[in-house]
Amino acid sequence: MTLVVDCTTAFAYVGRPAVGIVRVEREITRYALDHTDAEFVVFNRNQGDYKFLPRDLVREILKSVEGAGEDLPPVWRLDTFKFRCFHFLLIAGLPWDNNQLLAVYQKKQRHKFRLGVVLYDIIPVVMPEYCVPEMNTKFTRFVLDLAHTADEVFCISEYTEKDFRAFLEKLGLSAPKTHIFQLGSDTWDEDTASAGAANFLPDNPEGYVAYISSIEPRKNHALLFNIWRELHKERGDRMPTMLCVGKQQWNVENFMVSVGLSDVFRKGLFQIIQNLSDTELATVYSNAKFTVYPSLYEGWGLPIVESMTCGKPVLISNRSSMPEAGAGLCPALDPYDYQAWKRAIVGWIDSPKSLANAAKTVEREFSFYSWETAAGTFLKGLV
Repeated sequence: MTLVVDCTTAFAYVGRPAVGIVRVEREITRYALDHTDAEFVVFNRNQGDYKFLPRDLVREILKSVEGAGEDLPPVWRLDTFKFRCFHFLLIAGLPWDNNQLLAVYQKKQRHKFRLGVVLYDIIPVVMPEYCVPEMNTKFTRFVLDLAHTADEVFCISEYTEKDFRAFLEKLGLSAPKTHIFQLGSDTWDEDTASAGAANFLPDNPEGYVAYISSIEPRKNHALLFNIWRELHKERGDRMPTMLCVGKQQWNVENFMVSVGLSDVFRKGLFQIIQNLSDTELATVYSNAKFTVYPSLYEGWGLPIVESMTCGKPVLISNRSSMPEAGAGLCPALDPYDYQAWKRAIVGWIDSPKSLANAAKTVEREFSFYSWETAAGTFLKGLV
């Protein structure tokens, strides 16, 4: 068997910070490039075909620095990739955006190769109200195509696997063979982890609490915003800043307007920043008092793991896969319980001893996969 790694998402996001799904595809691709004889391809949606990526171009698309990829040829100019029966195509990106699996199905029928797909979640199916319009229709089609096309599906959590199987069972469909793919977490060296204050961090002697997540309704930023507004009314300006790190996504326009007009925003007590490098993100984690993750639903919850990797305790939601990510080391709260979240946040702000004990628990008991280990373990299981 010869592994063929789909790099379509990495190709599209070259030169941009690696977050979420982009990071997973890049890390799998990087390990395959350095440690295997895999071949690499990119999907051309206009032609419905796969193009061959030479290894020098693969190294280029893995770069996240500004200006990377400027000399990449357009996809249509690359040579067409010819599938063979001994190939195992691995897709770990965003194939639902381009109706990719339909083209893969047709090629599989002709060439009889095998397909593995990494499945992150089925949120647009189970929570369509928190997605962009028509995403539930597009994603439902993707999940059905996945059931008919994939030979193996690699779910990033037990909860995602359960959701996937339950959805297909409800429709009377059989699921492909499923596995759990344990994601890695970045490891940062000591110099980076102790980088100290930087000009993008809040200038607040009371410090800050961090929430690393894209800004969209499902992520529940409104809960934190309202808690910080109430704490400001009760305490005045002597309180930590709530630092939200993530890109603004869909259906949050009114929320962003409210934030921009608020006293906590005007006084620097509720801040939003985005487009950080890996080093800058490590600085955010390492200098935070603690982090929070009150999301309503996740396929995994990578920032929970990243926070603990940096030695920082985190308050998490008790929904979906987040308790899995927290590994029993994080207080898990109902994301709809405003008072519970306020009490927990105030408890760690006002009691340095409680916060220090939580940090010691993380330091003593938390263990993690590096991305090198995660990608290596995953790919060795394939080849």
